[in-house]
Amino acid sequence: MRKILIGTLVACMSLLGLAGMAAADFSWSGWVDFGITGTSDGASGVFADSAGIDVEATATSGPWSGTVAFEDFALDDGFITYGADAFDLTMNPVGIDSDLGEITCAPAEADSIILGIPSNAGLKLEVPTGGIDFFTIVNNVGAGDDVTFNYAGGVDFAMEALGLGLVYNSDQEAESTSYKGEVSYSIDDLALLLQYGSFTPEGGDAGAGYYFEAAYTIAEGTTALVSYIGADDTLNSADGVTRDAFSEIYGEVVTALADSVNLTIDVTSTDDGSGADSVTAWEALIGFSI
Repeated sequence: MRKILIGTLVACMSLLGLAGMAAADFSWSGWVDFGITGTSDGASGVFADSAGIDVEATATSGPWSGTVAFEDFALDDGFITYGADAFDLTMNPVGIDSDLGEITCAPAEADSIILGIPSNAGLKLEVPTGGIDFFTIVNNVGAGDDVTFNYAGGVDFAMEALGLGLVYNSDQEAESTSYKGEVSYSIDDLALLLQYGSFTPEGGDAGAGYYFEAAYTIAEGTTALVSYIGADDTLNSADGVTRDAFSEIYGEVVTALADSVNLTIDVTSTDDGSGADSVTAWEALIGFSI
């Protein structure tokens, strides 16, 4: 434990040392949730709770900035950014990755495959060009005398209520490739999001997945959201285990009870493609944000 604490302090001091004598800006937030949960394949009416705290410190010195973030007092992220007029370069020793957004499947949920590139120390270059933003990510990992590089790149386009995005990932550790296309649109109280992705494992066929989300503001302080995740049988069998298609439906309603206090009711129905019955889980939580 003492070595871990010392290592964390060294990381913080190294990153924030870029700011010289400049004072760091600290921000923090916390939450406490309490409610009841239940599942169709287990117990219902179980009391559930969660609590946590996030702390972030950022300091700047000219075009340089350093950030360290903690989640529940454990180091969560840390990076150095150089901001120029034409680009931003982020150097992340904690870990940087790229994925397929909200798209998932049974082997991804079990961590037997990665839909994207794994998290390793690496670099991210972002180039904004007025409504169209480009980015490139490269990270690597060493094993013995070998160094393996992973790559990702993409572009984001925004125009008033419409947003478009495209991401390509090359995982050289697992020798897999993937890409994701995304469309978002918002009008008045309605926001829509659609993602489509493809994943090709080493020596395998390409599988497809998709995600759809609709969020609506019912009234001031009350919102509703529904989403659907789907993955075809090829993607859902990307780890070599034969499965049917994966699907998950989620719905929630959140309403404010007071300032910083919300009531959340949500339901999730998941079919993992294993041939077993789908599982429905629900929860009702009162959350206090600090």
